[in-house]
Amino acid sequence: MTIKISEEKLKELISAWHELMALNFGGVDNWEWGWQARHDYIDEYVNEHPLFTQGFLGLEDWQPIDGIDFETIADYEISMLKELQEEENAST
Repeated sequence: MTIKISEEKLKELISAWHELMALNFGGVDNWEWGWQARHDYIDEYVNEHPLFTQGFLGLEDWQPIDGIDFETIADYEISMLKELQEEENAST
């Protein structure tokens, strides 16, 4: 079964998923530190995904990373999905 959703809805879902993961890692009972949990999650994501900073954002390792949010991460992941889809289409 194939279910189709708009790219905008996919972006919302991916962004929300990452935010929930950040809050879960920070401890959902600790809402006072919610922003810190979000910040820590994004820092960890950036460190674990070098293609995100170097390829998608076009930054060097030494550059500070400001303004990254869950929507930016969702944009990156959607771009990776599109690349995979293009590769699949090219091989068939």
